[in-house]
Amino acid sequence: LPDAYEAAVQEQKLEVVGYHQVELESCGKDGVVFKCTVAVYPEVTLGQYKGLEAVQLPTEADDEDVANELTNMLDRNSRLVTVEDRAAEMGDTAEIDFEGFVDGVAFDGGKGENYPLELGSGSFIPGFEEQVAGHKTEEAFDVNVTFPEEYQAENLAGKDAVFKVKIHEIKTKEVPALDDEFAKDVSEFDTLDELKADLKKQLSEKKAEEARRDLENQLLEQAIDGMEAEIPEVMFTKRADEMINDYAYRLQAQGIDLQTYLQYMGQDMDAFRATFKDGAEKQVKASLVLEAIVAAEKLEATEDEINAEIDKLAQQYGMEAEQIKKAVPADQIAADVTTKKALDLIVDSAKLVAKKAEKKAAKKSTAKKSTAKKADDEKAEKKPAAKKTAAKKPAAKKTLWITGGVAALLLVGVAALGMFRVRQAKDALDQMAQPATPQREIGVYVLEDDPAQTLEDTAGYAYGGVEAGAGSLALVGQALGQEPPWQEYPTAFALADALG
Repeated sequence: LPDAYEAAVQEQKLEVVGYHQVELESCGKDGVVFKCTVAVYPEVTLGQYKGLEAVQLPTEADDEDVANELTNMLDRNSRLVTVEDRAAEMGDTAEIDFEGFVDGVAFDGGKGENYPLELGSGSFIPGFEEQVAGHKTEEAFDVNVTFPEEYQAENLAGKDAVFKVKIHEIKTKEVPALDDEFAKDVSEFDTLDELKADLKKQLSEKKAEEARRDLENQLLEQAIDGMEAEIPEVMFTKRADEMINDYAYRLQAQGIDLQTYLQYMGQDMDAFRATFKDGAEKQVKASLVLEAIVAAEKLEATEDEINAEIDKLAQQYGMEAEQIKKAVPADQIAADVTTKKALDLIVDSAKLVAKKAEKKAAKKSTAKKSTAKKADDEKAEKKPAAKKTAAKKPAAKKTLWITGGVAALLLVGVAALGMFRVRQAKDALDQMAQPATPQREIGVYVLEDDPAQTLEDTAGYAYGGVEAGAGSLALVGQALGQEPPWQEYPTAFALADALG
């Protein structure tokens, strides 16, 4: 049967995807007749992919961007100092004990001790932090709140609660002065002006990368919308399986098995699989449309281009070129090169409309500033939790179209696992095992307005105190909050294996 099937496939020159279904037609003296139903690789009819219109985001940083980054740097280099002569104020960090009661009965997980709560962070349910403000050290008092209707613990959603609270210590944030001494402390530069110039250069590079990525996403989606193809469902299923298997592999590399991860995230396998559905469909369609453009335009990868790509990968991953060649077949690298060419063709032929990017105000600190240079032995203290909540799923709603950016691809994979490790580590440190403490979403830590800031705040927890470099944090910050791009280009997987 297998030999007869293979012969039939070759005779009809079919490119089969997925498994075949066999039906027995007849069986007699003359032999066996069977029918195989197979899904075949779709024929693609391209729509418009040249001359598409897209919005071009700004590619250069301005003074406001630099000012926002400096504010973030000041905040990261601030320190907490104990306050003894006044009551707690919004912006302070209060170390508290608390225990929650509903209808006079303590509920599971509603108790915490020596918890560092930043007042005004929005970490706890609405109204809690505001009622802590105004009280002094060693003062005990009640906090009356109502759990949100959408609260995660259904038995508490919408319920009135009373928390018995006691403050042990109040700390205020002391922010250094923004001057030449600050520039010397946080960089290799001697003056603030030099630091500003370097920040502007780095931020401009980052904005240019973000603008390019956004442009590719817009145009690729339009090209997909114009494409006609009967895509077998098995291609989407297979892609989702690959994404899940790769996700599990990466978890395993971090010492976490998939079932443990699902239990931690409160998901079953069906719900977990559903989170990959849209991303798998978009990735399959992206692959099809780009392959069709490569064929239509007769795009090829020259030997020099392949070698240049190998050298680039070797430099990015600190490997020898020969190691890259052994880890990744040349035809896979060639496919990446031609795919990039197809995407470049779409972008280069596009009609761009300039648009001013919306800016987010830098986080303002309510702390007092100190003009003294920070002593070498003073260390900034970590914030207890991020500001907002996120649904419990391994990926967010948007898809990141990475079409050959292998370095970014692997970094995003690390980022997704990194945030899981951040959550896991911070859960342990903050005693977050109880699911009903007065936080909006228990045990889930997400990005603040500044992704790099959040990751830098928590990097010490996740990576044993080793802070990641600013460039890596910026890349990871861009990537998080988007669909994990376990893209169809196999180069990344081969390199991941080679790198262990």
